[in-house]
Amino acid sequence: MLQKHAIILDGNAQTVITHGPWIGDDPRTQLFDISGACAIARTIVNRQVALTCEGNEGGHVSPKLEILRELSKLVEESGVAFTLCPNPNILYAASKYRKTTREVDRIYAIMQVYGFVLGQAAEPHREFDLETLELQFLRTLNT
Repeated sequence: MLQKHAIILDGNAQTVITHGPWIGDDPRTQLFDISGACAIARTIVNRQVALTCEGNEGGHVSPKLEILRELSKLVEESGVAFTLCPNPNILYAASKYRKTTREVDRIYAIMQVYGFVLGQAAEPHREFDLETLELQFLRTLNT
């Protein structure tokens, strides 16, 4: 749900350049490029793990493949690989891995994608816990 053509900058605010034959007319790295690469890498690693486990008893994988599996899990938890999907419900599913200072911020952040006004945004003088906000969110989503 993020701007897919957002340009990626490094720690010095310099444009990150993508190298390779697939870059097309614009060598600047975009979120779309990273998301696509992460989704492809995750698919390849998961397929290789499945084939390896299928071929040996006990499902043991090599240490290198185990590292790749852990990296694939980090990619999934980051939500980067989900940004290609136009369905906001996928983004909601990916948000379960998000770390927030306040738990309720999970709902306050995602409600903006849907254009919802919930919790303190609707009732500024009232406090809301995560469970109440989640119920508000799901009720609004179902309507």
